Amino acid sequence: MAKAGPLRMVSIFHSSYCEAARWALELARVPFVSEEHYFLGPTWRTPATDMRAEGAATRTIIEPDSIPVGQFEGADASAIAQRRGTTMVPVARRPDGVILGDSFAIIDHAVAQACGNGAALAPLTPSKRRRWDEFGAACRHVCYASMTPARCPDATREQLLRLYSKFYFAGVPTEAEYQAIHKSLDRVFEKWTERFTALWSQPETLMPTVRQTWADVNAELATGKPFLGGAHPSADDIVFAAHASWLVFPAEFGGCAAVRWPVVAELPRAQRELAEALRREPAGQLVLRLYADHRVAPEHQRTTVHQLAKL
Repeated sequence: MAKAGPLRMVSIFHSSYCEAARWALELARVPFVSEEHYFLGPTWRTPATDMRAEGAATRTIIEPDSIPVGQFEGADASAIAQRRGTTMVPVARRPDGVILGDSFAIIDHAVAQACGNGAALAPLTPSKRRRWDEFGAACRHVCYASMTPARCPDATREQLLRLYSKFYFAGVPTEAEYQAIHKSLDRVFEKWTERFTALWSQPETLMPTVRQTWADVNAELATGKPFLGGAHPSADDIVFAAHASWLVFPAEFGGCAAVRWPVVAELPRAQRELAEALRREPAGQLVLRLYADHRVAPEHQRTTVHQLAKL
């Protein structure tokens, strides 16, 4: 007999990989507890590592070729392997104790549960899985690079501070908590931007991946189907839109749990121009339509636990 109870997921709120996993679970009507961490301290590392360690006693399901964060930022192979086996998020535990070790495994679980829950969610296309992972890494790199001070000569320190705060802490539930963590970021702003610049100064290195994926999606939509999955949103649509959210900034990011998220008009000029250009293409229109029409889920389906770090 299957064990009852909600799935538990360790997540970083602004991560596009975590966003894709949350979205798939919501569309499939899978009850879950989402433990959301915020990016001023490594609060997710202990629960993520502990959950992955549980897989040794049960089992862990993970995409064999999934790309851990860091693979395109110059991290060495040993560091990448360690992150993949310990701190990479999202990670989730099913009610039966099996560990879902990456966003693909969580999305596959959502697809498998959808029919029994009275929902419809077509699975990921096997030949596209690697492409979506590379696209997600590219979107992440381009987004972060576009926020570095060197790429934002028109932005003041206060504008960048506000952008970083909204981006990283979009789900912080109360204004008092948000203002407190905003002040914490203000104190380390120079150290933060120095690290940003060192890691993310060259968006052109992965921009071709973004352009090619955008063109491929444009071509698929040109056949007349409304979604990549055909008549209804599929897991391919969800993964593409979640990663693309870091480039076009749909207002509905995070669904019912998002309190604040950067709007395009607030972005630095180069980043704003890129977002506006991508939004005008069919692929960008698909992202905006998916978020507007299919992102909001019933509040009771997801229990959100917020973990705020202190500097």
